[in-house]
Amino acid sequence: MKIVEIDLKELKTNHLEVDVQGEKFKLDFLYNTFDGYIYMGILEDTGERVLGHTKLVPNIDYLDMNKRKTDWGQQLRVIKVNEFAEENDKITPENFNKDYKMFLIGEEEK
Repeated sequence: MKIVEIDLKELKTNHLEVDVQGEKFKLDFLYNTFDGYIYMGILEDTGERVLGHTKLVPNIDYLDMNKRKTDWGQQLRVIKVNEFAEENDKITPENFNKDYKMFLIGEEEK
């Protein structure tokens, strides 16, 4: 298991594409100013989209959502690490690094 370090503070004004170090995919982030949610997509390192933009919420395995294309023996999850964060809080660019961490959990340790 490893923590995927991502700084989403610039997301409110920019689209962010983040390489996951040592892995064969990238994460693609958008911020929707209308509903206030972050959306994440997954791209293979070839640029092919394997998961369209999906709302970023805790405790969902994003690699399992399109198992046909992402059966890599790993899980990608956002987990709340701040026990004082409100349970119903949205994940926002401001609270992502403070209250949540993204973990890559898998058979292969790199």
